[in-house]
Amino acid sequence: MLIDHPVAELLGVYYLDALPAAQDGEIEAHLAVCAACRGTADEIVELVAALALVHDEHRAGLLDAFGVLHRDRDAPPPAAFARFAPMPVATPADDLIEDLAAAPDAGPLVRAVRLRRAPRDRGRTRALATTGTLFCAALLIAGLAVTSLARAGGDTPGAEGPYVTAAATGQAGGVSLSVVVSEPVAGEALVRATVSGLDPDEPYQLHATTADGRTALVSAWVDTGLVRDVTGRLDAVLADVVSVTVTEPDGGTVVTVELGDTYR
Repeated sequence: MLIDHPVAELLGVYYLDALPAAQDGEIEAHLAVCAACRGTADEIVELVAALALVHDEHRAGLLDAFGVLHRDRDAPPPAAFARFAPMPVATPADDLIEDLAAAPDAGPLVRAVRLRRAPRDRGRTRALATTGTLFCAALLIAGLAVTSLARAGGDTPGAEGPYVTAAATGQAGGVSLSVVVSEPVAGEALVRATVSGLDPDEPYQLHATTADGRTALVSAWVDTGLVRDVTGRLDAVLADVVSVTVTEPDGGTVVTVELGDTYR
């Protein structure tokens, strides 16, 4: 029987040793010359490898739900599953590969095994997953707290005292600017800005304008095209700062944020 492109279902049956020997040979010959089918075969091997990492108690539940029902976990696997029989935990990876290579029906599975690292210790994997989950939760809580403070306005916890926040988007689109202005020291305003969408490798400046029309340079930088945090100070009280602007060196305005009058 001529097989042009074995589909995923047929490859799965092949890896379960459920095809006639002649058909096995046809599939192996095709895999040797067809990159697309080798990719499909890799996906099947990866799926089986992923299932092998499932803990025994969970794997038993999967078998009851989708596979062989109520099979003794200590009993040898059925002959049809010989290619993916459970392997001894203590077997070194190099010895395992050599054993597979020596098997008469190893086929393309040996090549797939050689391309993959040994499975990670399950206990260590669970510990890493738990640590990662806790870390992500901590970041989420911290982000929600910062967002809540920025939206609330008024007095920040700690020594900075009153502050005001605002954001805007450039008229040309694509550039956004958000600022937080506070007065940690009497008579000195602290400007913290986050800007994105600027052209990489181009110079920019951050200016603050006060109620009397005075404009002060807060910071200058050459942008990278990524989100950037800019910080600077100016001699002014918080209530006098009316706007913050990103400009080009020639004075052209890129984006301006008008501050509210909460503290004026």
